[in-house]
Amino acid sequence: MANHNPPVNAFQKGNQFYKAAISGRKKIFDTPEDLWKAACTYFEHCTDDLVEVWKSKHGKLVVDYKMRPMSWRGLYLYLGVGDLKYYKTLEDFSEIVSRITAVIYVHNFSCAATGILDGRMISATL
Repeated sequence: MANHNPPVNAFQKGNQFYKAAISGRKKIFDTPEDLWKAACTYFEHCTDDLVEVWKSKHGKLVVDYKMRPMSWRGLYLYLGVGDLKYYKTLEDFSEIVSRITAVIYVHNFSCAATGILDGRMISATL
């Protein structure tokens, strides 16, 4: 076996391409502050008034304001991520993920308690 030729697709000596595969996908949010700012834009999106306009029986214009419930899935879609499980495991990000959880819960609970949202929405959006 003295004349053993390596396969054509073998790594060349010094090739370290495998290191790119070990590092995995780059984080979308580099800092906890970046994640918080992005989440705040979602919160603002949800709290912006949705307006329904129609005419009443008396010919007067009636405006009714509606609000979006906040949810984890809505946040994921808004941010363009699959989920935040990876960030929950990072020590620097765990506080921000907990804060996001609290904001979503308190918003939905408060809106349901005051009648802005249907109370059944609380469990459906968490």
